[in-house]
Amino acid sequence: MLTEGVYTRCPLNDADVLRPSAQATAADTLQLALELSKLAYTMDVAPWLDAGWQDVSFQVDDMLLTDLPTRKGCEQAAQKARNKLDKLDPISQFLGFRRQREALDTCKAVTLSHPLSDGSHAIVVSFTGTTRRLYEWLSNLRIDEKDGFHAGFLQLTRIFEENEEKILFPQIAAQFNLPRLSLGDILNDLRKGGSRYSLIVTGHSQGAALMQIYIYHLLQSGIPAGSLRGIGFASPGVAAQRDIALATDYPVLNIINADDLISRMGGRMHVGMCKVLPSSAEYRKACYGPRTEEPVVQDTLAFLHGLRHTEDAMLAAIALLETLDTLPEQSVEELLGDVLGSLIPDKIAGRLRGYARKSLHAAERRIIALCQSTAGALRTDRLYALRAALLDLYIHHGPKETLRALLHMLIQPHSLAEKNEMSAYQGIVTEYARQLISCIWLCAAEPVWDRAADKTQAPRESLRAYDRFRPLSAQRRKNQGR
Repeated sequence: MLTEGVYTRCPLNDADVLRPSAQATAADTLQLALELSKLAYTMDVAPWLDAGWQDVSFQVDDMLLTDLPTRKGCEQAAQKARNKLDKLDPISQFLGFRRQREALDTCKAVTLSHPLSDGSHAIVVSFTGTTRRLYEWLSNLRIDEKDGFHAGFLQLTRIFEENEEKILFPQIAAQFNLPRLSLGDILNDLRKGGSRYSLIVTGHSQGAALMQIYIYHLLQSGIPAGSLRGIGFASPGVAAQRDIALATDYPVLNIINADDLISRMGGRMHVGMCKVLPSSAEYRKACYGPRTEEPVVQDTLAFLHGLRHTEDAMLAAIALLETLDTLPEQSVEELLGDVLGSLIPDKIAGRLRGYARKSLHAAERRIIALCQSTAGALRTDRLYALRAALLDLYIHHGPKETLRALLHMLIQPHSLAEKNEMSAYQGIVTEYARQLISCIWLCAAEPVWDRAADKTQAPRESLRAYDRFRPLSAQRRKNQGR
């Protein structure tokens, strides 16, 4: 029986499209990868079980739920995982923050398998991105370098790796008459070559960051690239300073919306190939809603396109807090209430009311300290320019409308998929996949958009969103098999 995906209507039964040998940018491949990435958020396994997927395991923080051979046990475990992710009350948030001060532990993932047409098995690891649990942001903000990677993303990846011997596949084990089969056993089999398994790793946002590092580690451990595939959406950078000569050294595809600020954050480099969707009015209206035609949204989007890396984003956050601090207390209270109400649970937002200016000052101190610890002295000239740009937006559109537009254009271009409306990455894989441009990382002190195909330079104003990527010429794509 054919089972369709909730978000793309692609057949969930057809796991063969995920094979490492299949065309990475084929619409059906990207659509199934997006459905798997969304599964890591919803934990809604029922349609996947209907489609023949099996051996499902869930990891949420320090809780691992595995060895679930029955449907009832799997669905009960999924509900338990959802309950843990949905703990948004103030006490749980406080305890979460306190726990993260000792060690980051908010790794979240779903693993599952599906038989392929040749008798082998697709093994899928889908990493979850950042959820509404505020303390998960501490991992994103650990932006110092460790072993060549973003420290927060690296630590979460290693937490998952520590569970490789504990994540079990009882149904495959029964099929092959094995007493026990773990993810670690499958990885060892892949290292030998000629394996009956293929490993596919997916994720969105923070999940896509973990996907990149995990694939890199697997390659370093001796698993051949032909047995692996990584597909990420809204992928942030993860590596500090790695000169990747060929994107095809890594079987990784990062799907990126040029309007998505998050894909320009994190480490300085992505691992693998980037496929970037250039901005267009048609796409924005279809995926962000009719608000994109409003002048305040267009001006705000232009401001966000000027933020090119993590340091820029931190300076913009400092400038935003400084400009808010110039407003009257009541206005700050109303503005923060309006913004916080759509970002965090009502109970926590209610507790913060009455402490608006104190909260602004505390947040500003933390971001300044973070910026100084990672980038050195503040670039005051850049900070002043960003502050002036924000004040100009306030003058033309008002602080409240500017903040609403900022929030809208931070969330909508980064959104993975929704049931009743077209989201950014959902739109890319269902309607705009053919417009994706193949890119690799351009490692330079001041990266620029280099049109390698025709050797011409387009006007700078139209290229600000892409200045961290370098498109491949048609000949180079052919040489690299892309």
